[in-house]
Amino acid sequence: MLFAQLVNDPGDKILYPKRSKKEAEKKREALFQIIRDLVKWDNTTNESVLVPARAEIKKSWIETCNLTDDNPEKMPPFLDPFSGGGTIPLEAQRLGLESHGSDLNPVAVIIGKALIEIPPKFKGRPPVACQFVALKNADWPRGRVLEGSETL
Repeated sequence: MLFAQLVNDPGDKILYPKRSKKEAEKKREALFQIIRDLVKWDNTTNESVLVPARAEIKKSWIETCNLTDDNPEKMPPFLDPFSGGGTIPLEAQRLGLESHGSDLNPVAVIIGKALIEIPPKFKGRPPVACQFVALKNADWPRGRVLEGSETL
């Protein structure tokens, strides 16, 4: 839903006055394919799916800025005043936006902080522990997994 809200409709007559209905339908179908790819669970962190989505969002922002005289270099922050557990700000972050959320419920605020603020700080790092017990052939993105009683 967030992607669809951030991308301009290819059939918009103000942004694209010379575009035919057939051409608009073709471009719209390409956007629908991006949405189909985004909603697949396996593509949650798939950069080959996220990069085209981010590019379409950026392109739409630049087109909008050309009409409104805003700065196209700085994407607007995403604000969710009733973010609850933070799923919508998480999606905004995944799509490359600066994301902020708040809630009146302090439990929801803690959950949102744990979901939005903490993971990016540790992205790409191996688990933090002195010792890991793992199945054979286990492999972390960096380093190696220690076996049984082996220590650092």
